[in-house]
Amino acid sequence: MRNMAFSLTTPQMRARTKKVTRRLGWEFLNPGDVVMAIVKGQGLGKGGKVERIHPIRVKDVRREQIDQMLADVPYGIVEVAREGFPDMTPEQFVAMFCKHNRCLPETVITRIEFEHLSDYLACTPPACIPAVYVVQAYYRGRGRAHWRLWVNPGRNINPFDTAEKADAFAEHLKLRKWHHVTVRRLEQIEVKG
Repeated sequence: MRNMAFSLTTPQMRARTKKVTRRLGWEFLNPGDVVMAIVKGQGLGKGGKVERIHPIRVKDVRREQIDQMLADVPYGIVEVAREGFPDMTPEQFVAMFCKHNRCLPETVITRIEFEHLSDYLACTPPACIPAVYVVQAYYRGRGRAHWRLWVNPGRNINPFDTAEKADAFAEHLKLRKWHHVTVRRLEQIEVKG
């Protein structure tokens, strides 16, 4: 899963009031991609660790000039609020964006609309994990027996928040010669630190 830094809008991301971000680059994203929102990704210093906020799912990606917010004032007002700055004017937002990114208002940027996902993967103890489904399976290979438990298989797959997702993955395991494949529902639990 890729990381996307929100150093200027960390409070808005934590409050989940930010729904859109504008970036130089990132045009390779597609709707449905899941990205981990982080506070800062560069300049952490020796031994510095990335601080996760929570995962987000991309809903829309398009290229546009940043000054489109100035040309279409109603659009600009709505977009500034969706960027997490409801008290700013479009002119103020464009000036801030251009100063921070060292670009001109005519610059073509990538507008990314996203939704906030459950943050239990990035929580810090003590925290509550919402109810999820897990898949447990047994495999005998190379003279050893293996039991595995999947909550989040693969780096780009979301947790099993529905029984259908868990069942689909369980069927996948059965086709790959795993045995005693079961799906269980975990109720909300508290993570101990």
